[in-house]
Amino acid sequence: VEGTYSDQTNAQIWTIPDTDSDTYPDTADAFPNDKNEWLDTDKDGTGNNADTDDDNDLVADVDDAFPLDASESVDTDSDGVGNNADTDDDNDNVPDLQDAYPLISLGDLVDTD
Repeated sequence: VEGTYSDQTNAQIWTIPDTDSDTYPDTADAFPNDKNEWLDTDKDGTGNNADTDDDNDLVADVDDAFPLDASESVDTDSDGVGNNADTDDDNDNVPDLQDAYPLISLGDLVDTD
């Protein structure tokens, strides 16, 4: 099956093959003969729709805050920055390197011991 596409500004018509009719052209489809798959982000041979770990970081996608980023899987403070890159994992304005409890925000309380 091929799709026909036209460029209205140049009045050109060209045909792009889509063998499995999944709307992804074969040139951009990691699985051109499988209508259920078109992307394999971790290049493990299993398409993302069937793959339970799309970034191959050994953390299942359902448990991974960043399922397409192999360098991150947890975001303790839900700020959109993974703990590996985040310098304040609990978002308490105390840098992790200086924080006695880097994953627990004590709010206005000071840890004095």
